[in-house]
Amino acid sequence: MNPWLDTIVVFAFAILYPIYGLLVYPKAKVEVLLRQSPASLRRRLYLETMIWNWLLAGFAIYAWVQGNRSLADLGLKISFRPGFFLGATLVLASIAYMLWQMQQVRQLSSARQQVRSVIRFYSQTLPRSQGELFLFTLFAITAGFCEELLYRGFLIPYIEAFSNKGAAVLLSSVFFGLSHAYYQGWDRALSTGGMGVVFAGLYIFSGSLWLPIILHAFMDMNGAIVVYTAFQESATESSS
Repeated sequence: MNPWLDTIVVFAFAILYPIYGLLVYPKAKVEVLLRQSPASLRRRLYLETMIWNWLLAGFAIYAWVQGNRSLADLGLKISFRPGFFLGATLVLASIAYMLWQMQQVRQLSSARQQVRSVIRFYSQTLPRSQGELFLFTLFAITAGFCEELLYRGFLIPYIEAFSNKGAAVLLSSVFFGLSHAYYQGWDRALSTGGMGVVFAGLYIFSGSLWLPIILHAFMDMNGAIVVYTAFQESATESSS
């Protein structure tokens, strides 16, 4: 283990990256750019975020391996303890619910109207074309893997070395929320931090990072598909 290298990694993704986002893409600037060229901004956000996520995750994996630690110790393993199977059941149940939700939005105009009425500003960064939807699918997979590896697999044991597991879960979730504040806004970042607690609990309970990775990626894809469907159907309904 190299404490200095680990600290540099944590500083890079937990401190510098959110600051970069707040400086380059503050919410007010994103609002203006979305009015001027929404499709261009969405593609740029997806691509830039994917690049940064893979670079930071690669840096974290390098530091982890340099410290003579296995990828299994980072959480990239399948656990055969009861918590893993219960966690897998909860993940499958969540995915089943999200698939049902997608189907409701496809079939019911009332469900589409509800989506359009309750969404907030950040949903404008979600895909509105098939090309954007494909790119966002790659983005969701990237976020699921890289963010869980960074904020759960790497950051929780790093903080826990100086404190306890409860503090590690809480602080890692705070940093996770902050990393989304630049384009989601502070109110949405708070709920994102709350989801960080859920992902952390699933990781600790199951003993495997793969379950929160799958749930995280599918939640992102579900949100995108639901919004995409709601607005596509809205355009079709308006033209008919």
